[in-house]
Amino acid sequence: MPPTPYGSWRSPLGAERITAGSLRLSQPRLDRGVLYWLEGRPADGGRQVVMRAEPGGAPECVTPEGTSVRTRVHEYGGGDYTVRDGVLVVSRDGDQCV
Repeated sequence: MPPTPYGSWRSPLGAERITAGSLRLSQPRLDRGVLYWLEGRPADGGRQVVMRAEPGGAPECVTPEGTSVRTRVHEYGGGDYTVRDGVLVVSRDGDQCV
């Protein structure tokens, strides 16, 4: 079989298959000793949720089912959520309401 130019062959692995099982973790925050972070879930349509974990406790999702947390104000670098004194404020992806 003759060599083919770089990138011209068909791969059996597509982007969906490669990322299907991977979670994307970002925007860690610490509030009164409780850790919060944003978790991107490719298997859930790319939905992003806010997770929290108290010291020694199991992580739990604090975003309602069907809601994705994301802001489009600053696509690169904007904050999708914040937390202070246990009060969580998010930007909903669907309508950009806080």
